[in-house]
Amino acid sequence: MYDVTARVLTGLRDVYKEANPDVVFVHGDTTTSMAAALAAFYQQIPVAHIEAGLRTHNIYSPWPEEMNRQITSRISVYNLAPTPLSRENLLKEGVDETTITVTGNTVIDALYLVVDKIKSDKELQGTIKKKLLESGLPATIVEDYMSPLPNKRKLVLITGHRMENFGEGFLNMCNAIKTLTEKYSEVDFVYPMHLNPNVRKPIKEIFGEAAVSNIYFIEPLEYLPFVYLMNQSTLVLTDSGGIQEEAPGTG
Repeated sequence: MYDVTARVLTGLRDVYKEANPDVVFVHGDTTTSMAAALAAFYQQIPVAHIEAGLRTHNIYSPWPEEMNRQITSRISVYNLAPTPLSRENLLKEGVDETTITVTGNTVIDALYLVVDKIKSDKELQGTIKKKLLESGLPATIVEDYMSPLPNKRKLVLITGHRMENFGEGFLNMCNAIKTLTEKYSEVDFVYPMHLNPNVRKPIKEIFGEAAVSNIYFIEPLEYLPFVYLMNQSTLVLTDSGGIQEEAPGTG
């Protein structure tokens, strides 16, 4: 995070000077968003924050996102809150009411647009099929979940990436997943693995080289094929806040 913050600050310094924008829009609560807002502040460029006002009021949970969004809120001139609750959070922090607009949840809006497009666009479905095969998902599984026919096997989609879970947390997660795969042999488990070694090492340690017939460890997916699988899933297991928002909106 030190490196990300430093690189965004110094990199955007030159971008902002050249582009000279009237407003900089930042989205969400990543370190990149916070650093982009701070870089704009240093050049006195107004910042508009999309997804403003999300709060847990615990700066270490989620970490570092909670502090990222609090810092961004202090910088922002325009606060685009997803819900009335987010608006209330900002008001309680003394944010000027006239700077707040409740916009709705842009993540869910984008999700609905993508799901509808996937359902209606045969060419896009073909592209998604290709991406799923390239990720390492077996052709038989891809064909099954892209078939319009009923009676497919149930699918559990898994992701994991949060730093708070590195170490023992991921070992526990992998042990739990292994138990589930053994107990529910009639269910397919698909796990697009994050590239971070702290995620992949526990997977290798727990599952080793042993073949487990109903779990598929694949390479990370782009947004569209991931949404497709999420839409096909019976259950999603994740430590991602974003996916916790999106998963109930599919189906």
